[in-house]
Amino acid sequence: RSATSDIPATRPVGRPIGNTSDHVDSGVRIPVVETANTDRGDLQVAETRSAAAIAGAVWATKIARARAMPPEEKLLAGARLFDRVQLRMMEGIRALHPTWSDQQIVVECRRRLAAVRVREERGIYTPVDPS
Repeated sequence: RSATSDIPATRPVGRPIGNTSDHVDSGVRIPVVETANTDRGDLQVAETRSAAAIAGAVWATKIARARAMPPEEKLLAGARLFDRVQLRMMEGIRALHPTWSDQQIVVECRRRLAAVRVREERGIYTPVDPS
């Protein structure tokens, strides 16, 4: 921090300058950002490669991978995602109600999914008189 204020002495002062560095954990390339000089040196450069920058790079990689998927893989990915969400939902219900049986958990999960569907579809469908 600077001696005159509570504002950190080093802030990103530039925009990505074109070169990139490899993020070791994910293999994602993130932009290098110029920083103001401080007595803390290179440590501040590492701090500017914030979680937001890494998350943005990971997001861009995921988008590129999704765009490259054939349509049948995209359809399967949606079903797999729903299955994972449903399992997480059941794990949450089990955490709230540890004494419930598996059948009770499945019934509650279906009830919650039905409630979400009703809420999301409200106003989409209108009744039609068949006569």
